Amino acid sequence: MPDNFFGKISVDEAATQTPVNITVAAGTSGGTTPTTTGTCTANADNLVTFASAVRIIQLHNQSNVNVPYEHDIVASATSPYLAPGQLAYIDVHTTSLHVYPSQALPINAASGLIVRGWN
Repeated sequence: MPDNFFGKISVDEAATQTPVNITVAAGTSGGTTPTTTGTCTANADNLVTFASAVRIIQLHNQSNVNVPYEHDIVASATSPYLAPGQLAYIDVHTTSLHVYPSQALPINAASGLIVRGWN
């Protein structure tokens, strides 16, 4: 990950935290949303695509179910997953993401799966 994306946290000898300085490169502050819209189908592999390749994907599971995901391969119920409320940043160069929710979930809507990407 680039240092300027997430910032750095340093801890001194007294174990006190230094405030985090987070900066985002110019032109990438909001990230891009996937070209896929609508609602994911329950118990099926759903392909979420971006218009161009991204290097970092942000996933935020705002639903009440686990959301298994993969990149570059088909997702299944046994794939790594995001728990309800969990937020993840995935460092990968890709144009797509696969998700396999156990219930129908809207993409980039309340109570659904929020997906953003940065190149």
